[in-house]
Amino acid sequence: MSEPEIKTFATILAELLVEAKSRMTRITNWVVGGVIHSILAVCAKGLEKLYEALQSAIDLAFLDTATGVWLLKIAVLIGVTRQEALKARYNLIFYRDEASAEDTDIPAGALAGTAQAEDGAVFKYQVLEDAVLPAGETEVEVLIEAYAAGASSNVGQGLINQLYSSIPGIDGVKNDQADAGLVREGADAESEDRLKDRCRNRWASFSYGGTREAYIYHALTADPSVRRVSVNALAPRGDGTVDVIFTTTSPDGLPTPAVIAIVQIAIDAVKPCEADVLAKGPTPVDIDLHLIAVQSLNGGDAAVIADAVETAAENLFLPSDGEIIYNIGDDGSRGKIFAVCMPVSFVGNLIIVSPASDTPVSADGLARLNSISVEVT
Repeated sequence: MSEPEIKTFATILAELLVEAKSRMTRITNWVVGGVIHSILAVCAKGLEKLYEALQSAIDLAFLDTATGVWLLKIAVLIGVTRQEALKARYNLIFYRDEASAEDTDIPAGALAGTAQAEDGAVFKYQVLEDAVLPAGETEVEVLIEAYAAGASSNVGQGLINQLYSSIPGIDGVKNDQADAGLVREGADAESEDRLKDRCRNRWASFSYGGTREAYIYHALTADPSVRRVSVNALAPRGDGTVDVIFTTTSPDGLPTPAVIAIVQIAIDAVKPCEADVLAKGPTPVDIDLHLIAVQSLNGGDAAVIADAVETAAENLFLPSDGEIIYNIGDDGSRGKIFAVCMPVSFVGNLIIVSPASDTPVSADGLARLNSISVEVT
């Protein structure tokens, strides 16, 4: 079936004039601005609007081209609803410099957060429930939740270090745990592209078998913080085993134990009874980058170039959403480093000192940036 022709105003008007002239043979005044021509022009404009509405209706009827409320309606037809934004949660350490003989109350609603960044951004978090720093102790972990929902509130180790509420007996706060104290990853409201991906994979979930697409759908649906999912169905732990590896919106892309448990429960509820399916985060593979950017003859500021090259290289690694990234199971290719850094303004050539060769990554591995240094010559 051919696509419907969406006619323009000029085409419609020309066709109306031809039809009118064939039927109204006694009319001789067909000039622009004449009565008959003007009436036909008004009709042509109305018909053009109808064609535009037809094109919109066609686009909104299909998953790949639908947007807005119409996309939501299509998703609901197959049992998929758009995921709302999530607020990040942390176990934040409240401390005092010296032990006290008395308990110190930490009230619900007390605010802590990050220091003000160069762009003025500050992320604040509030204590969820009343807590107590016991007598004789100098610190206690308290559950806090981001004041605003979204992935931006997922901050790294040591960054939540400001106490914005005055609490007698508390000298400060910190999240210097190895895992930054992250309990639940924050997530943005689901994008239309992610919703469409889940809808496509939803069809596979209707089957009774455990397909790759079905596992991807259930992992993405289990929690809004899940970003990318890879399925290793090649018996990674022996016959009958499948690994569902996924990343999240956390600062390093690695899921917390809480999210892993959520995804595991979702998969256990739908997997074939004889299958051994394990939900897990990827295994980090550290990469140290040492780059030399050769400045082009066109000039440019060396410090600006170094910063731009460093940013481009950092965007290769999750949780970035760049077009070129290291995804789950992708080897640390030097070619990708070259591909993202060479387009930086005033870079005439790029020398990759380290790593000296591509970094091998297993099927459940994830290339992670350990350190980076950039020289400009």
